[in-house]
Amino acid sequence: MKKITFVLLSIVIVTIVLSCEKKETLNELLGKTTMLTTSQLEKLLALGVNVDNVTLENLRLFDGTLEKNLVLGDITIPVAKIDEYVTLKTSENNKQQLEVSNIVAPEYRNIKIVGYSGEGFALTSKMRTALSWAVSNYNNLSTTLNFSLTYGTDTDTADIIVYKVEGEAGGSAGFPSINGKPYKYVRINSDTDNLTINMNEHIITHEIGHCIGLRHKDWMNPCGKGLISDVEFKLIQDKSAFLFEDSIMQSCFSSTSDGEFTDADKNLITFLYQKK
Repeated sequence: MKKITFVLLSIVIVTIVLSCEKKETLNELLGKTTMLTTSQLEKLLALGVNVDNVTLENLRLFDGTLEKNLVLGDITIPVAKIDEYVTLKTSENNKQQLEVSNIVAPEYRNIKIVGYSGEGFALTSKMRTALSWAVSNYNNLSTTLNFSLTYGTDTDTADIIVYKVEGEAGGSAGFPSINGKPYKYVRINSDTDNLTINMNEHIITHEIGHCIGLRHKDWMNPCGKGLISDVEFKLIQDKSAFLFEDSIMQSCFSSTSDGEFTDADKNLITFLYQKK
């Protein structure tokens, strides 16, 4: 779970290179994370995530049931669904290479969000305000995404459910499915209510970003921690248009965050979900 830190990259179209020379690194990781299989770690590397400190946890859903997840900072990947994610391919130079275009498919871009109000998992008043602000910010962008927001317990038709769980300030979410549906669950930790509304807005905006495919801008060196895998990122346009230090998708952020998109964030989201 994320504790005011987040662990990936806000670029959705990437090239990942994992050479055979990294087998030693993979073995070292297996030594640290004995709960995970070699196959699971390889798939996480293929997704372009920093697998340092990955854990296997039972996360609570809004209905009280538990779901086993691989947890990497604020990123959660259901173990039962890991095979639905992209896999590595072998390139001509005999290195494993993967191109990821994991964003929400056009047919799923009218996104219904439910801020949960049921007993035990209800968002606080501050979280509800922050969620409303976050949704407005997304809808104010000129994109093919259209978010609607309601509060309640009727989640049957919800595409994203935002609910509160116990924990230190922060939140967690995941990436779109292989068929292009947004990730369904945004968990906001209870201690987040102790922060300002703007910081709540930042965290919720960030987690919704993951649900639509955004990754951490600084995943190669999250919070100054360094990189595990040999990864090369390739942008379709000039990096300078997207990579700003104060991005809403940075893995770490300041306590003075205003919760708003930077110009770089706007450029990236409108580029990925541009109107024709």
